[in-house]
Amino acid sequence: MKVELQYFSALRDLGGPESVEIPPESTVGTLIENLYSQVPKLRDWEKHLLIAADTEWVDGNHVIQPGECISLMPPVQGG
Repeated sequence: MKVELQYFSALRDLGGPESVEIPPESTVGTLIENLYSQVPKLRDWEKHLLIAADTEWVDGNHVIQPGECISLMPPVQGG
């Protein structure tokens, strides 16, 4: 199953893939571990990474559905 990925803010500069192939019924946690091997610097954000599937915030247990876009964001900071 092909999953589209979006990166926001400083995560864009890490050069992660725009899409990946994963087995059906994969979780966000499995996807993120796969991305850590492809983009080692992404692991630096591990404890603070915000993840959304389409427009819903999700955690590592979320089973990715066909057609969902996974977005990765650093923590939001205000001023």
